[in-house]
Amino acid sequence: MKKGLLILFVLGVVSLFANSAFVLNSNSQTLSKIDLESNEIVNDFAILGQYSSSAPNKLEIEGNIGLVTITYENSVQKINLETGETISFIGLDDSSMPNDLCIYDGNAYVTGNGNSSLYKINIETEEILDVVEVGLAPQGVIEAGGYIWVANTGFNINNYQYEQGTVSVINPEDMSIVATINTSLNPVDMMQLEDKVYVVCTGNYVDISGELSVINISDLVVESTISIGGSIGSITEWNNKLYLGNSWPAGVYVYDLATSNIESTPNDNIFIGGSSINCNNGILAVVDVIDYVENSIIRLYDASSQELFSELEAAVGATDIKFMEGTNSIEENDLMVNLHLTNYPNPVKFGSSRMATTISFNLPEDADVSLEIYNIKGEKIRSLYSGNQNSGKHQYLWNGKDSNNRPVSAGVYLYKLEAGKFSSINKMVVVK
Repeated sequence: MKKGLLILFVLGVVSLFANSAFVLNSNSQTLSKIDLESNEIVNDFAILGQYSSSAPNKLEIEGNIGLVTITYENSVQKINLETGETISFIGLDDSSMPNDLCIYDGNAYVTGNGNSSLYKINIETEEILDVVEVGLAPQGVIEAGGYIWVANTGFNINNYQYEQGTVSVINPEDMSIVATINTSLNPVDMMQLEDKVYVVCTGNYVDISGELSVINISDLVVESTISIGGSIGSITEWNNKLYLGNSWPAGVYVYDLATSNIESTPNDNIFIGGSSINCNNGILAVVDVIDYVENSIIRLYDASSQELFSELEAAVGATDIKFMEGTNSIEENDLMVNLHLTNYPNPVKFGSSRMATTISFNLPEDADVSLEIYNIKGEKIRSLYSGNQNSGKHQYLWNGKDSNNRPVSAGVYLYKLEAGKFSSINKMVVVK
């Protein structure tokens, strides 16, 4: 076997993938936990903040640790996501009003909307390592290309006007500002796709509508501006399409990157809600905050077919939703070759128009092979193949039925490939 074919890392016998989602309810000051397998939600999984009206705002996840910005308490709350218990509160400067955060290389980078700053915090020691002044009233923050990117809204609290929107690009090593890039009005959220950062610019909610400023990571220049409309405030992506949550009126814009066209708008009522939005492996989560008085609604869609498959009631004032990846059980000295194990389509809806999903993999050498399907609990429900195979690409069809020829229910399933001494596990989502 060629040395270049090997990827070394530890691998568990059965891996648990994204099987939970967490919803931050700002008005109720709780963290909801959604079990994606059972389709159940617990709305008081964790209590946020120490006082009433403390305005918890955004959530980030690192392993089994959740970090929440508590805006009016000028702190970051550290939560054990296995138990819901609060580990600690990390205090920031008075009037910092932390808004958003991202995690990179063991550190949390937190935007201080009130004092136009970015904080660097060591997650383990909880030490504030550095603070740097950025642009006016920063909100969104991400890591892209080894830099930390901060969206500065330009909102002036003294006259309630928006000044020039900018993005600060920061070297995380010494917290120096590498570049300050002018964007469209009121940049609030961002995401990286390949060599570009897409910046969501809300506009002023009145006569200037939402746009995307597209920044090339290599030269840190805005290479294009995409007019969207409405008052877009959040962004996610699936299958080369951008999903943009619109704050008011609630709804979702879908922008096709391949055709450079707006595929649908809130007026089409395909997705209901849009105050926050996120996508994980084809599951599109759309938050409907309604009126900030009633309980929020979380709707889960198949991003490919755009069909609703779950609707859950969270608490009041949901402002963020994040998916959590499960952890691997570890066996030492286990090696895995990159078998390119995948399936298409994923998510898959078995029915008259889709009778099977294709599971494919590539063998670098001849091997004894087994390919099996498991439910999220790790119980084997179907064996697709067992025998010897030559090197090269192979494909097998699964019709969505178990070993007793019964159709499986909607949910997350694992498919495991063993090839000689190597193995690989991947997941698929079945929707109804």
